Amino acid sequence: MLENPSYKIKVQGVRRLVKVVAFGSSGSGKSSLIRCIAPSAKHINSGTDGTTIGYDLGILQYGNCSIFYYGTPGLERYRNVVNVIANGMNIGLIVVDATRGMTEYEKGIMKELKDKKVPFIIVANKIDLPGESLENIRNDVDKDRLIMPISAKLNAGVNMLVQSVNEMIDLYEPGASKI
Repeated sequence: MLENPSYKIKVQGVRRLVKVVAFGSSGSGKSSLIRCIAPSAKHINSGTDGTTIGYDLGILQYGNCSIFYYGTPGLERYRNVVNVIANGMNIGLIVVDATRGMTEYEKGIMKELKDKKVPFIIVANKIDLPGESLENIRNDVDKDRLIMPISAKLNAGVNMLVQSVNEMIDLYEPGASKI
């Protein structure tokens, strides 16, 4: 799926362009997360039941970086759309519904990101709901893997997630955020 990840941040004039892509199963909260990150985010194409069949796009500025946050569809039948969106990404977010734990789809995405050496964060969404379990998610990932607990519905933990992405930008492209 992830045929062409980008390990280098693109530069356009003095601005750096960073592509962050959110993956996850249908209903994990990717669209809600993108709207929390960037309230003016665009939601392109929804199915009749409200599921994303296109993508979400929110843009934030960080120093001299323009960070493009994309949300992907979570249904397997839209895998080609996911492939197109993922092309050239710099950082991945795997959004997991903390009430159900990691699905096989999310585990597959995690394996692909690891294999391609794309930096990524596990985002445990819906921590505000009964039955949420970070421990179930922790059992499916490396012991040192960053898991960010959030509630996109309540906008809880989202600022910390954005800060973590910004820190990753600085880590993988030192000086990228400096003007």
